[in-house]
Amino acid sequence: KNQGSSTNEMELEVEQKFALPNTSSVNDIERKLASLGFERVGQKAEFTDWYFDLPPPHWSLTLRDCWFRYREVKIGNVSNWGWRGSWQLKRGRQVAQEKNSGGGVTVYEEIEGQDAIDTALSMLPKDVIDVTECKFDEQYDGFDIPHLPEKCGLIPFARFETRRTCWAILNFDSPAVDSDFVGLTVDLDGTNFGYAVGEVETIVYSEDKIASAKERVSKLVSKLSSDDESENVGGGAPVPTAGKLETYMIEHRRDHYDACIKAGVMGSS
Repeated sequence: KNQGSSTNEMELEVEQKFALPNTSSVNDIERKLASLGFERVGQKAEFTDWYFDLPPPHWSLTLRDCWFRYREVKIGNVSNWGWRGSWQLKRGRQVAQEKNSGGGVTVYEEIEGQDAIDTALSMLPKDVIDVTECKFDEQYDGFDIPHLPEKCGLIPFARFETRRTCWAILNFDSPAVDSDFVGLTVDLDGTNFGYAVGEVETIVYSEDKIASAKERVSKLVSKLSSDDESENVGGGAPVPTAGKLETYMIEHRRDHYDACIKAGVMGSS
């Protein structure tokens, strides 16, 4: 991730989500991945995401397609474990849609650590809100809320937990491997609020690599979703699958979600 290295290399995440409506669909996807030469990478990961913005209706970050979060990852083993946290900012990149490029593929610049905090704070308007009104929602009582500079005005609007399995091609010489899929990773996520979703992603470091990356990502999603009629109702363009945060907001932060729809940074539901 971009952490202010001396190379000033921009990290761009090209990704597309796909539906995982039930346990059997997860099993089907895992079988398809194995048949394509993918293998599970490591153990199942567990992490908690906190998303932050100014209080309603002053959502200065999210309405600009910028997603500022603190991710706590569970580390260690059964008898000796803890949490390691990091600040992350995902900033949407407006990229011209190529014809036949596949609906639902998104491109985000990713920034981590202190750079993520500094960038997020630099995007906030000055003196728009009274920071004394920035109270934490009582649903977060009892949680250790990630710390930000005092009086910055940012408060959490979402917190949820995820269990993830990650898949990638590790044996490049396998006859099952399509070279277009080398360098792609597939995440299968389940949340503590009952939603599951898959995601294909890859990282590129220059904008001229985005178009080919989008084609490769979309190609794999099409293969994994080829038997899922819900992805292509009526034979039209595939319907983009909602992500974890989007689904959480539909269920728990509808006013915020509706504002994101109006701003054009999320799909309608």
